[in-house]
Amino acid sequence: MPSYQLSTETGQLQFQAICRVNRLDGEDKEYGYVIDYKDLFRSLEQSIKDYTGEAFDGFDAADVQGLLKNRLAQGRERLEEAREAVKALCEPVEPPRDTAAYLRFFCAAESGNAGQLKANEPKRVTLYRLAAAFLRAYGNLANEMRQAGYSDAEAQQIKAEVDHYEKVRQEVKLASGDYIDLKIYEPAMRHLLDTYIRAEESEQLSAFDDLTLIQLIVERGEAAIDALPEGTRKSPEAVAETIENNVRRLIIDEMTINPKYYEKMSALLDALIRQRKQEAMDYKALELTRFRGYLILLGGGIHDATNTSRIPA
Repeated sequence: MPSYQLSTETGQLQFQAICRVNRLDGEDKEYGYVIDYKDLFRSLEQSIKDYTGEAFDGFDAADVQGLLKNRLAQGRERLEEAREAVKALCEPVEPPRDTAAYLRFFCAAESGNAGQLKANEPKRVTLYRLAAAFLRAYGNLANEMRQAGYSDAEAQQIKAEVDHYEKVRQEVKLASGDYIDLKIYEPAMRHLLDTYIRAEESEQLSAFDDLTLIQLIVERGEAAIDALPEGTRKSPEAVAETIENNVRRLIIDEMTINPKYYEKMSALLDALIRQRKQEAMDYKALELTRFRGYLILLGGGIHDATNTSRIPA
């Protein structure tokens, strides 16, 4: 992101420097920030008044109304818009709106169903975008909620909602396997979480920066579950569906390499899912003991996605 250093010069040059900070360079940037290291804003206030007064001279007040906006008012408007958008997206999720319910809505009603995972991808992409926008909008006002017109109770409620939808984003992202494609965006999101919401899960979730869930299960066994978000860990059903969806994702990704073999592994996955549901087996006994052996058989792509030498013929 470009940066500009204001000198002690006054007038038009200072005003132009501020305008440059607000130049958009992508969809994620809504506006820029000016950090006043030299206490120049006292003179800048007059510079803005003088410059804009000259620039807008000859225009009716109605013509220029809204060209200069209050940052806190704009920040509150963005926050409320982002808040309502993510709430509206999640409104159809069935009660009690726990982790398992969110996974059924955004991933697959039938665990491991490839067609449903694909069909729900647009909803997941929208969830990731809206939850991230809500977090960013909150981060922009987190230290100035009172000045933006929120009471302490309202500020705490909004913080709790940001935390909730960010947890939903993490749980859905991991359960669907989408986290593999979204790793590049996670450091910035984690920084916002650490700064304004919570830091306790950052180290835990960082395990997925270098390894996939499938790799963690193969290498760590039952201990791999400890790397999942808390909401997922508390629900045996959510854990099972997260594992099954990730395995399905791996099979789909590797299918073109050896279709015959991975079709067999897909059928075996279907059988394991049916057995889990029919026997209501404990997820640790089935998903981690039997699945770990299955994943080792699955072969290519588990330890190194570029290594195809171990894929059975």
